[in-house]
Amino acid sequence: MGNSIKKNQNGEKFLRKTYDHVSFADWNFFDCTFEKCSFQECLFQNTLFTDCTFLNCQLQMPIIKSSRFQDVEFNQCKLVGIDFYKCDSLFFSPHFINSMLLGCNFSNMKMKQTNFSESKIRDSHFTDTILIQSDFRDTDLTGTLFHNADLSKADFRNSQNFSINPQTNTIKKARFSMPEACSLLEYFDIDLS
Repeated sequence: MGNSIKKNQNGEKFLRKTYDHVSFADWNFFDCTFEKCSFQECLFQNTLFTDCTFLNCQLQMPIIKSSRFQDVEFNQCKLVGIDFYKCDSLFFSPHFINSMLLGCNFSNMKMKQTNFSESKIRDSHFTDTILIQSDFRDTDLTGTLFHNADLSKADFRNSQNFSINPQTNTIKKARFSMPEACSLLEYFDIDLS
């Protein structure tokens, strides 16, 4: 793949490819599968991914500018330092299954019904993020910040290490498991015995 060349890829499968430091500016991917590929410090500018699957891939510190991730699934992937808030928010519908997300930022994104199940989301940010009916089941959320997020009807059953302040986030009808749900009480000035 050449740098900064407008190109369309439709129905292609990319296996064990290394795209480190590659520019994907103005590239369009439709119904493509990336398996065991590496994307380190690459450029996604005006890049379109529609109905694509990333399987067992590594995306580390890519630069994102006005790109679209529409109906994209990341399965068993490692995603590091990604500023997803720089994506086109109108066409942003990813799913993260059994993946590791480290230092990612989803602030100001609308992510209704997003699947994060069985993932490890560490030191990431969900500020002013709409996550209505999203699935965080069996997810480790160590160090992840939720602030002014709408978590209505979100599913946190069997998730661990979350820190969600019910006073600064909307959690109406969200689902939690015991005993982890007790962590929601730490933000209130109460004495539990």
